[in-house]
Amino acid sequence: MTSFGAVAPVACSHPLVEVNRIQSPHGLLLVLSNWSGRPLESVEIRLAADATLGTPRAVVGMIAAAHVQDGVQTIRLPMDAFEFIQMPRKGQ
Repeated sequence: MTSFGAVAPVACSHPLVEVNRIQSPHGLLLVLSNWSGRPLESVEIRLAADATLGTPRAVVGMIAAAHVQDGVQTIRLPMDAFEFIQMPRKGQ
């Protein structure tokens, strides 16, 4: 998740999947765009774990796996052209 000494806020396993991170007082939204031109069997997203956020939920499809280990939240899912992953603040 580092490049030139900087830490990327979100990393993706597929080079043609763009991930945009939108943070608000209500939680976190990840917007995924698949530029490969075909459905992908498995895409893995990694970001710093945040204990104030709840369980990730896919809006369009389904999350295959999600876990936190060593301070990193990992989310794996198949995707078509786009996906939205919601992580609401706990208690909201």
